[in-house]
Amino acid sequence: MDQVTNNVRRNNWIAMIQDQKQSGLTVSAWCKQANISTNCFYYRQQKLREAAASAIPQLVEINASELATQVAEDEAPNLDNKTAFISSGSVSIALTNAASAQLIQNILRAINA
Repeated sequence: MDQVTNNVRRNNWIAMIQDQKQSGLTVSAWCKQANISTNCFYYRQQKLREAAASAIPQLVEINASELATQVAEDEAPNLDNKTAFISSGSVSIALTNAASAQLIQNILRAINA
């Protein structure tokens, strides 16, 4: 199949799944009403999830303890309050020189969780 056909079908199934959720009906009741088998519904839902998951960029693992050590070594008493920006996918973080090593470790743990 060509890309256009796949996009049309994907958009139709996205609309159907959203319709089921907004209907307030169970999946099986909605499928009966729409003349779709529940197996087909769940199969398409799974395929959409797989496609969405494959579109998510892969994260790079960072060792938080090594980063904290590096940050502590780089700190100097006369640094101004410059800001560092870290961005990955939909997450953006801004840190100043006043950020403690513990805070940075906690942020990195939360991102990697």
